[in-house]
Amino acid sequence: MLSATIFHSPSNRPYVLCTTSPSSERWKHGGEWSFISAVADSPASVPPDLQFDFCQLGELEKGIVAGAASSDGKVVALLNQKGRIKLFILNAKTGGGLHSTLDEPAALKEKLAAQTTASSGCLRFQSQGGKLFLFAVDLQGKVIKTEIDAG
Repeated sequence: MLSATIFHSPSNRPYVLCTTSPSSERWKHGGEWSFISAVADSPASVPPDLQFDFCQLGELEKGIVAGAASSDGKVVALLNQKGRIKLFILNAKTGGGLHSTLDEPAALKEKLAAQTTASSGCLRFQSQGGKLFLFAVDLQGKVIKTEIDAG
């Protein structure tokens, strides 16, 4: 695991966003994808319907090096090794859990430099004047600031 970020989902429950290093052995272990999972108050198994994995990114998008969630938990940004940023818009699922309101994640047009690692603060959301902005910074100092429409 490369990073873990705890945030509150649209249902106001705690979740953790975890990013994982790329692996050519995902198929062997049935996992190792970056994911979001509910956080339990005490040691417990989390039911599968309370987890949200990013399998729809597909094999071409393996290599997530960083992730961030907006303060309201409605938007998650993922940065891959190629410097591409994908956005997921999240909503509470009936009966618990999360689902994405998009069939495919939205990709930002701008991209950062390619990288195999990223700092924990390279992706950050900021609310200002009723608007949501994503800030992304790469290891070469390039900064992307974009307004996010979470609908």
